[in-house]
This record gives sequence, C-alpha cells and structure tokens, in this order.
Amino acid sequence: MPQKVADAFLHTFWNRGHDHLADVVKDGVPDWAVRPNMVIAVALDHSPLTKEQKKMVLSVTKRKLLTKRGLRTLSPDHLRYKGLVEGGPAQRDVAIHQGAAWPWLMQFFIKAYLEIHGSGGLPFAKQLLEVFEEAMTEHCVGTLSEVYNGDPPHKGKGAISQAWNVAGIYYALHVIQGYKHK
Repeated sequence: MPQKVADAFLHTFWNRGHDHLADVVKDGVPDWAVRPNMVIAVALDHSPLTKEQKKMVLSVTKRKLLTKRGLRTLSPDHLRYKGLVEGGPAQRDVAIHQGAAWPWLMQFFIKAYLEIHGSGGLPFAKQLLEVFEEAMTEHCVGTLSEVYNGDPPHKGKGAISQAWNVAGIYYALHVIQGYKHK
C-alpha cells in the first residue's frame, strides 16, 4: 500500500512541466501557485519525491518563499499575493494566507535542506535561524509573533506570541544540533 499512496501522490501533485508540487487539486485541476505546503512533503521521512524532485522544490521555495522571518504563504509573483498584513479583520485574514511569512514552516525547510545538502548545509541553516534571536526581542521577549509581513522589513503581525512558531524554530534548532553530532 505505501507504494500505491506514493504513486497516487506523484500522479496527483507532480507534473514534469513544473519544478514544484501543485498546492491543491480541485475538480481535477491542479493549482500550481507556489506555496509552502510542498516543503512539508519534501521534509517527510518517507517522502514520495525523488532526490531531484526534492532539490527542485527546495530551490523554488528558497527563491520565492524564503524570508528572514519564515516562509511566505504565497509567492510574490502571484496575482493574489498580499505582502502586508493590514486592514480590517477580513483583509488581514486574506493576507495571512496570501503572502504573510510563517516562522513555524522553517522547521520543514531546514530539515529538507539538510537532508539534501547534509552537513555542508549547516552554515546556511544556522544563518537562517540566527535572525530569529532578534525577532524574539521585538514584542514579547523570548517568543515570536503570529505572522510576519511577506514584504521587507517583515514586521511582526497578529498575536505577539505564537507557540507553534516558537516550537517550530526550536525543532529546527534540534535538527541542526542533530546534524552537528553526526
């Protein structure tokens, strides 16, 4: 059964004409918007993706979604991209899923990056996390905001303290520590 699931996943979400996974498939039509969900599939211990597919997805993620405060929820080159979390509740809710950066997603990016690059990727992974030390002094000391603007300077928005963001960064630090000792 695992192979059937892997085959179905690749058939549904991968297309040789693209260098990344479809985000969703609705009514048989894939949505090729560049979103961070694909990096979760790359980071899985038993990912159905080949090493080359993983490299392609990580390259797109690094180029289009990576910020100093996490991964954007949508690529800036998409028509629906909203780089600033602002306005009333409805506008903020849209921006949160159309371009805001989420720190908790870094755990998947770093895990996948180190899987592909091994210990040679440690300096880059460490550099990505070092900037969160500054972020942890901005609002509520020792924690991270709920989301950050997708556009620079990536100002914190939403709740001033979000557990899943702190836990995600903590897990990423644990992953790095594990590679140091290999």
